[in-house]
Amino acid sequence: AKHQYARLNPIYLGDDRYSRQPTCEAVLATGGNFRFVRKPDSHPLIPEYITGIELPSHAVPVKRGRKR
Repeated sequence: AKHQYARLNPIYLGDDRYSRQPTCEAVLATGGNFRFVRKPDSHPLIPEYITGIELPSHAVPVKRGRKR
């Protein structure tokens, strides 16, 4: 039953309560993806971990009237 929704490629959303490793691993084990927010005090090492890395970006120009 845990894989019945995997074919839908679900994205699970959650707040700080869900942003723990066991929950993240459980979502990935079902074939899903997640977007959990976190409080800075809950995970103090994350900013230290991502400092200095180059994050990929994707920009799409949008035209509104004569402006982009």
